[in-house]
Amino acid sequence: MAETALGEAELAYRRPLLAADHAPQDLAFDERGQHGPVATRTRLGGDAFTRFPEVVEGLAARTALGRVGEPDDIGAVIATLVSDESRWVTAQNIEISGGFNL
Repeated sequence: MAETALGEAELAYRRPLLAADHAPQDLAFDERGQHGPVATRTRLGGDAFTRFPEVVEGLAARTALGRVGEPDDIGAVIATLVSDESRWVTAQNIEISGGFNL
């Protein structure tokens, strides 16, 4: 756990430096995703949402949007970030959580 936190802190420190160093090559360094518990329906965790549907309502209640995320919710953000529409975005930590635990 401590190693993970240290790695995340180092990445947070280095992200702007990497972005500045590699900007001439048109490379962006953005972090996509979320840390800690997630409220996104995936097959990870042994397809837990399917096996334990009773947890979905509780997780949905903990998001600002009032629902659990779907893989397409994350995919749409990633697709936008790798498109030319986001060519001016770099060195950002973008949480894709639907407002989980706000």
